[in-house]
Amino acid sequence: VAVEVHQGSAGSSDLSFDLSLSATTGTPTADDLPPDPPGGLSATAFSDTQINLGWTASADNGGGVVAGYNIYRNGGTTPIATVTGTSYSDTGLTASTLYSYSVTAFDNAVPANESAAANASATTLSGPPAAVTYINTGSSWSYLDNGSNAGTAWRGLGFNDSGWASGPARLGYGNGGEATLISFGPNAANKYVTSYFRKNFTVADASQVQSLTLDLLRDDGAVVYLNGTEVVRSNMPGGSIGYTTLSATAIGEPEESTWYTFSVNPALLVNGTNVVAVEVHPGSAGSSDLSFDLSLTGTTGPPTAADRPPAPPGRRTPPTVT
Repeated sequence: VAVEVHQGSAGSSDLSFDLSLSATTGTPTADDLPPDPPGGLSATAFSDTQINLGWTASADNGGGVVAGYNIYRNGGTTPIATVTGTSYSDTGLTASTLYSYSVTAFDNAVPANESAAANASATTLSGPPAAVTYINTGSSWSYLDNGSNAGTAWRGLGFNDSGWASGPARLGYGNGGEATLISFGPNAANKYVTSYFRKNFTVADASQVQSLTLDLLRDDGAVVYLNGTEVVRSNMPGGSIGYTTLSATAIGEPEESTWYTFSVNPALLVNGTNVVAVEVHPGSAGSSDLSFDLSLTGTTGPPTAADRPPAPPGRRTPPTVT
């Protein structure tokens, strides 16, 4: 043992020193050895704010008693919790975040012996879906109002509508309050039957869109297409729809100003540019009015546990036919 003692100043009035050294000897007893580390540690994301931990009980080496378990998060040296059981729920976490855990066992020796750590990690689920608006009410639409037969190509992404007119919704005629008046042709008693509307919108990552909701104002009837696929048929007859097809019924108020809501399959979306195409039909060639507006909203984000589909059903026995 070597000791050096230092003064507080060169003019210090005093200096003292003494020291003792003691020890105990012998072979370590069982209670002086640490427990085994916890076995089978698992970390499972339960929600966007909770991760559940579970493990199998530790054994103490040579007759001691495991008194409990210390839980450490993200490499910390101070336990976030101490428990006596073999599970723990870590709450108040951040969505979509990776967390690492270490769990140690300790015995009832004084001072306690702590085992080596068992380690596991998990990433919390995503948070609540975010709302997004793809098309607002009152948006500008390209439209064709010359009474022609547009065929079917106009419904899809590859169609060039640069020669069409454009204007903000509400589009139409005869109701009053239209933001854009469209043409019904030269004969008020024999108006054009079909008016066509198109609007592009952008989706950065289509795989993240969990739901789509389409709200439609139509007078009298309409068919809506998303990227060329029909997604809504409102107040229109069944079967094939042509440019001379009239709506199923002629409507008046309050239906003329009613918004109708539809759920649309988000799997129809693509990354980048998408298009909504709408054809609006009157109830008769002499109809006094026509109106159109539309909004498209959705929710985005990785699926949470609640959004995951159930397991597929097992094999079903066909019913007996009598």
